[in-house]
Amino acid sequence: MTRITSISTNIILGFIYSWEITLLGFIFILLCFSIQIELEFELLTYCYKCTGNRRIPKNAKLLKSCKDSVLRAVNFSIVQTFGFALKALCYALTAFICYHQYKHQTQAFMSVITLFTASQEIVQLPNLIGKLYKSWQAVHQIFACMNNKSCRSYMPSISKSIRLEY
Repeated sequence: MTRITSISTNIILGFIYSWEITLLGFIFILLCFSIQIELEFELLTYCYKCTGNRRIPKNAKLLKSCKDSVLRAVNFSIVQTFGFALKALCYALTAFICYHQYKHQTQAFMSVITLFTASQEIVQLPNLIGKLYKSWQAVHQIFACMNNKSCRSYMPSISKSIRLEY
């Protein structure tokens, strides 16, 4: 919740200082957020298909982690690429604004700084979505146990042969 508050605060501060630059950044943030949501749903759909199958292969966790790693790498590269393009556009727009004296230099650069802070928080949103999904699954398991459904089907399997190594 603090990340979303930080993003909102930085966007509001950016709009106070220079709305032109912040509008550009806000569009960037919405674009990155929609891409991240699409990537997360792709991963969750893949995992749901794997777990929906009764005959789960032994390497399903490996496949999930590989696909998860690939999607996170794609997400990071997209955000970084758009971030570099956004920096170039923001500095060009800031130079234009300052050269024509539409705004004072400190207002324009304050807007750029708050915009970059908000855009860096976007990188962490997939982790937040993953944590929300895990907590939603935990709540579902708790309610299933409370409704006297078989709790054993929702409990994680624990190996019966545990060896302690020193």
